[in-house]
Amino acid sequence: MACEYCRMIPHHPRCPEASELKIIYYCSECKEPIYEGNTFYPIGELKYCSDCIHDCKQVAEVEELDWNDDDGY
Repeated sequence: MACEYCRMIPHHPRCPEASELKIIYYCSECKEPIYEGNTFYPIGELKYCSDCIHDCKQVAEVEELDWNDDDGY
């Protein structure tokens, strides 16, 4: 049955009924704690939180060539 305060199973971390979460790692980028149950991304010896990975995400795109430049190509 869902919690009467946060209406979640398990409790939302800010719920007054939530137990204190155990810190497992600290993010190698932002230094924020990565708590038990959080998603994180290990890359080599480094550990990154979801927010830092999301902020670094990029889309690969082909740049258009400028055929009007003066490089002689």
